[in-house]
Amino acid sequence: MVCNREKKQTMKKLLTILFLIPLAAFAQTDTRTAIVTKHNNIPVFIMSEPVKEYNVVGAVTDKFRTDTIDIQTTSPLTINDMIDRLVVYAGALAKKDKIDFDAIITTDGKSASLIKFKPGKSITDSIKVN
Repeated sequence: MVCNREKKQTMKKLLTILFLIPLAAFAQTDTRTAIVTKHNNIPVFIMSEPVKEYNVVGAVTDKFRTDTIDIQTTSPLTINDMIDRLVVYAGALAKKDKIDFDAIITTDGKSASLIKFKPGKSITDSIKVN
């Protein structure tokens, strides 16, 4: 009778472990998707990048330097302000140099890469765009 109880306890432990393994594996899954906000109808990846393959087709730098601001007279820029400025500069550069790009990638809000997804790849393949 004691042996039978030990077998049941061992089976319970084994079943519990077998049940938890798939849950642990699922918790580790990296879906690699993001919600990307559009600025002036252009998707902007901030401190991230798309999963789908792309080519860098240009670069833009914000002409406004935050280290030269007179803090007492000017309100500080928000990240949204910095991104909006980059998007405006990217649009102007695209028109001037005839650069076709799908999205912008930036890590600091002061400079950005203009990217074009490789043929057959869509931005909506890997992200949800708001």
